[in-house]
Order: sequence, then C-alpha cells, then structure tokens
Amino acid sequence: MIGIQYVFWHSPFGDVIDLFSKNQSGIRYKILVDEEGMFSPTLSFGSFKVSQQGGEVLNFSRVGRRTIVLPVIVQGDNAEEMRQGIETLMRAFRPSADMDGKPESGKIVYHFPTKSRYLNCVFAGGLEKMIQRGELYALFNLQFVAHDPFWYADEEIETMYLFNASFTPWFPWQYPWRTSVAGIHADVLIQLNESWQVAPVFEISGPVQEIVLENITSNIQFKVNYGIQKDEVMYVDMQEKTISLADGTNLWKFTEGEMWGFLPGENRMVMQLSDATQESEVVLRYRERFFAL
Repeated sequence: MIGIQYVFWHSPFGDVIDLFSKNQSGIRYKILVDEEGMFSPTLSFGSFKVSQQGGEVLNFSRVGRRTIVLPVIVQGDNAEEMRQGIETLMRAFRPSADMDGKPESGKIVYHFPTKSRYLNCVFAGGLEKMIQRGELYALFNLQFVAHDPFWYADEEIETMYLFNASFTPWFPWQYPWRTSVAGIHADVLIQLNESWQVAPVFEISGPVQEIVLENITSNIQFKVNYGIQKDEVMYVDMQEKTISLADGTNLWKFTEGEMWGFLPGENRMVMQLSDATQESEVVLRYRERFFAL
C-alpha cells in the first residue's frame, strides 16, 4: 500500500510485532499490497413494506463487522531464522480469552507519514497453512474479525478547561468559560472533518453541584444532579455509557436526559457547572474514528 511506514500487531498479551519490516537482515515480515477488508466495512439496510401500495421504505442502515485478510511473507537469512520467524508469528497471534471465556482483541496499527490508525480485532486464522513456501520464505494469509469495524486515530484528543488564578465571581474567567448566577458556562465548537460519529468522555473535578452537558447541534442534553467536593472526580463516559466516581460508584440514578456523540462536521457543545470554584476543572477526551484506513 502506498505510503505505509510501519504496520504493527499488538496482541492481547502485550506482544508487539512489526509486520512491515524493511531493509534489515535476519527475520523479516512483509505485508503484501491490496489487503482485503481495509477500506470499508459491510453495510446492511432494513425496510418495511408500504401497506396496500407496494414497495418498501428504507428505515435504517447499519455498519456490519469487518473481515480483514493480511497476506504476510516471513523471511529469514537461513533456515533457523525462518523457523524462529514462524514461531514468533504464531506466538504473537495465539488466542486469549477473559475470565468469562470471551475472546480478547488485539490491534492492527498502520503508520503513515502524517497519521496513525488502529483497528480492534481478534485473530481468526491463517497460520494453519502456508500458501507458498521457498527455502527462505513462507506466505501466510492472516485473517482477522473486527466486530467494531471502525479505524481509530492512534492519538486521543484531550482538552482541559480550567479557571485562571485570578478568578473572581464577578468577572469572566479563562476563555471559553463565562460566569453566571447559576455557575459557570462553556460554549465549545468541535470540528470532525473526516471522522465518523464519536462519543466523548468527560473527567470532572470538584467542587460542583450540578452538571449539564448539551450537544446543541443534535439538541440532546445530559444532566447529572450529583455534587462532588474538591479533589473528587466524576467520569461521564458517553462511549461506554457509564457515569461514576473515581472509586467506581455508579451515578446513573442521579441523571436526566440521554448521552450523545459528536456528529461528522461541526458540533456546538455547551457545558454548565453550578457552584464551581477555581479548583474545578473539566477534561474532555475523544478519539476520532473512520470508515477507511
């Protein structure tokens, strides 16, 4: 593929293997071009029939799981290196399961000159048979399944909103916040130029008595009627649909409205915190995701 600098597999066990090594002696792995499943996940559509008129009306579309095939050549400068290379490959792709027997995923990570993206997936096969074999090379078609079919940006976007040191309750403080009788207020613009819809995570440090998070673009509001003190931290995770304190206390019973995500394009978000002080802060995190590599 044009422009690739590195391709890595991060296994559930913590192994990291370079699948696109170049210009080095000894054991080498090389992914061939035109990998299947890299550029678009499968799409499915649903519809309902129009009564007494014939035909159907499209009423939903869904992104399906993604199947990936990576043709990987294993090379070595001698037979012993070839054997070690194949064993290392097999060790990096050995399956892992959690305590409930659920398969644990690894990551395929692609590095380009100006970006890095990864795909969460499980290894599904391809090491049981070599497609071609020479004296010092072997070809395997490695297969993966990504039930979350989106590619994610390797770097997470993080923005911290703080009071400045000269805070006074009668004057505005550090942009983009404004003071008011109800507390503090932030009007933030988030721009997703290439990304698909993403869900943010808010890390809120007290003191604060009530939190309102609203996506003006989609007209959805989420409110938490729970007060936290100085040095206490609340996590509002709209990706995992959880809200808790740092000690794990579940706060769903103190909420109103629904969680939301940033949409492709321009998003205007408003944050309102009541009874906050100069010790209060909000950290916003989100990771962009993409249809294609």
